[in-house]
Amino acid sequence: MRLKEIDFSEVGQFSSRDKDYTLYPEKFNDFLAYPFEFEAFEKIIENRQRINTDRVLLASQLERQYKGVASSQLTSKRIELLKADSTFTIVTAHQPCLLTGPLYYIFKILSCLNLADKLKLEFSDKDFVPVFILGAEDHDFEEINHLQVFGKKLEWSNEAMGAVGRRSTEGINEIIENLSSILGEKTEIKDLLSGFRDDLQNASDYADFSFRITHRLFDRFGLLILRMDEKPFKYAFRSAIKEEIFNSPSQALIESYQDKLSELGYSKQAHAREINFFYHCGAGRKRIIQEADSFKIVDTNLSFTRAELAEEIDTHPENFSPNVIMRPLFQEYNLPNLAYIGGGGELAYWMERKSQFDHFGIPFPMLIRRNSAMITDERTLKQIDAMGLSCEDFFKDEHEIVKKYLELSDQPDYKLDQYISSLADVFSDMDERIKNIDPTLVKTSQSELAKTTKSIEQIEFRLKKRIKQKEEVQLNRIAKLKEKLFPGGLQERKVSIFEFMSSYGENLLDEMLPHMDVFSKSLKVFIPEKKGQ
Repeated sequence: MRLKEIDFSEVGQFSSRDKDYTLYPEKFNDFLAYPFEFEAFEKIIENRQRINTDRVLLASQLERQYKGVASSQLTSKRIELLKADSTFTIVTAHQPCLLTGPLYYIFKILSCLNLADKLKLEFSDKDFVPVFILGAEDHDFEEINHLQVFGKKLEWSNEAMGAVGRRSTEGINEIIENLSSILGEKTEIKDLLSGFRDDLQNASDYADFSFRITHRLFDRFGLLILRMDEKPFKYAFRSAIKEEIFNSPSQALIESYQDKLSELGYSKQAHAREINFFYHCGAGRKRIIQEADSFKIVDTNLSFTRAELAEEIDTHPENFSPNVIMRPLFQEYNLPNLAYIGGGGELAYWMERKSQFDHFGIPFPMLIRRNSAMITDERTLKQIDAMGLSCEDFFKDEHEIVKKYLELSDQPDYKLDQYISSLADVFSDMDERIKNIDPTLVKTSQSELAKTTKSIEQIEFRLKKRIKQKEEVQLNRIAKLKEKLFPGGLQERKVSIFEFMSSYGENLLDEMLPHMDVFSKSLKVFIPEKKGQ
């Protein structure tokens, strides 16, 4: 595999906040517990060792979730290692996207795996376990119900309500078969697709299915996949649930940090409510609101007194689901974690959280920007090179790429700016003479300059249009290459990993993993080789 790296500063598709955190993390020091640098881990480990985590609970839940699922020795060993005080986690998380969804689902996990291995090399007397949290409690079905392969969108229909992870797997079989049909008989991942069919048969619900297919992809790397929508985890968190519901501390704390970030020019990311928990019930996952002395479940007839709700939290904590404001605290509370790896948008809302973590007495992890990457092939890069362009050029707007290509082409130079400049000099000299005879005519002279300049610009536009007609084949090629590399936006936000695995096989993950250094401050462009080349 060949690798190209594009500096973050050259990727116009990233937000200014995203670039700033990666390139100038010191700007955010007031919102972080630790700087975004590898050297900070020594201090993080030292501090984290002083804080107890219920490791028995964590290990027992993982053992239960993995029961009956064939696992590698490394995966099983890492579950056991979590029982030791010298073991820490590196965490990433995502919703259970359909068949892993877009590429960044995969890139998050590879980033997590790479960092855990790097930490073990640096701190050999400790152990570091990569953990992927499957955020299966969200109820925004439209965010997770599709994937894109070779420009075709596969969409799962399911009429159930509530948390996506608690839905049945009805309709998933059709998605797998459609994916198999698109990839064709010669796909390199025929066995993998067959394994997905087995996973579907064995899955109890959609969260379990997502767990199984992610495990199938990453078990050999020792990734632990954790589902936190479990009664024991929520029971352990019940004091925080009560604090948030009855005292509502999060809203003011987060809004205060949002105001500070606004002063730096960054907009707020998450809307903090008075109560930041949902309630699971037959009608779905519904908000909890307080009206006078009652706590009501929105869009239902359910209502609790304070005492009744406190008892419900103690006896049925599984019914309480954290929203985006409380989810980070819930996952960090139950893990001996050092760092959270997320995308730019995720880290933006994590930066609003530090004072909230302090209030609840939960350690705030290092925030790490996941790797961004693109996968392409040698043929595409050769086509780009043949036009005198570079891969970096294609991160610009298409009109900028065309402009550069036309400047480099062997067509006559269509630009007439030198004549406009000369004309300005002529009129400037003329204005000086006019001024000495009749100053009132200077305005007329300047008006004539503007008209003549506009006429020359129109001629230049027509010359450029004529050259573009002559270069139509190449300009169409530029448009197609742009769409191939950026199918409606950054490739990692649109395209499924299976589009590339179909050609390069499952080992594509193994080949990308060593390059997924989260501290490299670059977007990776992977150019894998097909088997036999």
